[in-house]
Amino acid sequence: MGSITKYFGNVSKQVNEYDAAVNHALKYLPTKDELDLIVKSNPRISAILAEANLPVKMNYENLKTIKHSHIATTVQYARTIGKELGLSDAELQTMEVGAALHDIGKTLIPAEILNKKGKLTDAERKIVNNHSVLGYEILKSAGFGQNVAEIARDHHNPVSKNPYAQIVRTADVYSAMREERSYKPGKTHEEAMSVLNNLNIASKNLYALEKNYGNKQANSSSSSYATQPAIC
Repeated sequence: MGSITKYFGNVSKQVNEYDAAVNHALKYLPTKDELDLIVKSNPRISAILAEANLPVKMNYENLKTIKHSHIATTVQYARTIGKELGLSDAELQTMEVGAALHDIGKTLIPAEILNKKGKLTDAERKIVNNHSVLGYEILKSAGFGQNVAEIARDHHNPVSKNPYAQIVRTADVYSAMREERSYKPGKTHEEAMSVLNNLNIASKNLYALEKNYGNKQANSSSSSYATQPAIC
């Protein structure tokens, strides 16, 4: 599939932030045929699915149902955090690719489970949780590089050593809480931040969200998230 740069496109300055995030995200998504080849060529993927008693079956529609909303906003929030932390353009691009593809493993989760209306059973939740390691295997096989693959693997891991994964984890959770979905209303910024503050998330990431999306701009005297250490 080549280097990630072929998926990175220039977005017109005339479009708004959300449209830019959508367009960026769509640039990175592999085609169904590319994903099919990856799954067939990676025995680890087959082993993970067999252990979970799942068929080796691509459900590309799973990704299409969320790519215009959750993926796009996750990219947008992750990029905002990364810029606030002073990441270079190259680092931002790597993180943005990972943010756009963090849920790629969901293409291997049965649609009836992933799109279930209502609460998942413990067994169903365990199946859905496989999407992180499946995403890691897909992206590793696709040649996106270790950092991008680790973002998919670790975007639910509060103790990941990968700083990009920690940023995407913050953006992912914030995006999911702000979104209105069929089974829940969207949370306000303040409600979402209250939840994030209890999830072992770095204060520098919380500060970036508060500064850019809060009702009042964060500063050192008024915000509990006002720390800005370098990411390195």
